[in-house]
Amino acid sequence: MGTKISDLPVTGVLPADAVFPLEYSGANYSVKASDLGTGGSGGGSWSSGWVDTDGTNSLANAATLTFTHDLGTTDVNFIVYIADDDQGTNAQDFQRGHRTDTDEAYGGAITNITPTTVTVQLASNGYLDMSTDGEVFTTIFSTGTKHIKVVGISGGGSSSSGTTSAILPFAHARIFTNNAGTGIGMSWGAYNNGYVEVTFDTAQPDTDYYVVTDRETYDQHLIDIDQKTTSGFRTKWVNSDNSLLPPGTFGGMLTVYGSTPTIDIGGSSSSSSGGSGPRAYVAFDGTSADLTASITKSFNVDSITDNGTGDYTVAFTDAITDPIPIVSALYLHNDFYNTPMDVSVRALSSSSIQLISGTNSSGRYDLDGIYLVVF
Repeated sequence: MGTKISDLPVTGVLPADAVFPLEYSGANYSVKASDLGTGGSGGGSWSSGWVDTDGTNSLANAATLTFTHDLGTTDVNFIVYIADDDQGTNAQDFQRGHRTDTDEAYGGAITNITPTTVTVQLASNGYLDMSTDGEVFTTIFSTGTKHIKVVGISGGGSSSSGTTSAILPFAHARIFTNNAGTGIGMSWGAYNNGYVEVTFDTAQPDTDYYVVTDRETYDQHLIDIDQKTTSGFRTKWVNSDNSLLPPGTFGGMLTVYGSTPTIDIGGSSSSSSGGSGPRAYVAFDGTSADLTASITKSFNVDSITDNGTGDYTVAFTDAITDPIPIVSALYLHNDFYNTPMDVSVRALSSSSIQLISGTNSSGRYDLDGIYLVVF
């Protein structure tokens, strides 16, 4: 048994039999403790259980033990515990220490992590144990009399597939003029004799969606909903006495929830239900003879089809529910075109998006720098 920590001098030379898991420097010694954690984040937990072997190598001084885990990432915090038996009796985490006067190592360390394995290297002199009265001493690693357990915990990294269900709308519009316009997930026609027709960007599976309405300034100003179809609905803009009151006079807002209003968020960005980041993006050269081969950056994009001059179809690898596209094009590198070029969405579905490029005055052109992001 080694010297108690309480008996060590504040300064001076470390006694030959003193070992302890703390940072301590002096004339001829330096002992450093370190837990076996490796910081990170991911989305789950794993345990080896109490074992005295990794299935190939047995627990012993200087043993190298490799365990298979199912966390699928290297962003994991691993901790190693040791106990007297396979029930976890007298369990404690063990640390690593080093005596410079004898060059002896104690404890162990995580020496390798892959998405499916973790390797624990045990020291050649056992580990630093502690008695119930606070004394520190060394104990050997041995099969049968000692068992270890390796625990891995990962949190919400970008590769995590964990999701949270939230109630969210799929479309929204702020209508404050009598003109036609476009909102999020839907568009509307011009005000006509009390009515405004609203059309969804993506048709709904049924007509059980719910439209929440609100008009500013006065509570008695109403927006009535009728003629619901899977592709949209009609709104009637009235006062409390049912007289017509157009949005150009007092505007209003429409928010639409699906018949099943829950959407999974926080998972993989390729999730068909959406997440915290883009669900697809691509950068490509629209002048290339092979559009798919011209892709320089992409996510969740399978291929690009050339439909003709300034006309492209981008196919998604995984289907996207209720996609919202944001499209931009860099200025053409060819000086022949001295006017700004536009990229617009012509058609959109859960499996693909069709883009057209060019100008309103001159028609369609193939652009050499097209960038698409879909949320």
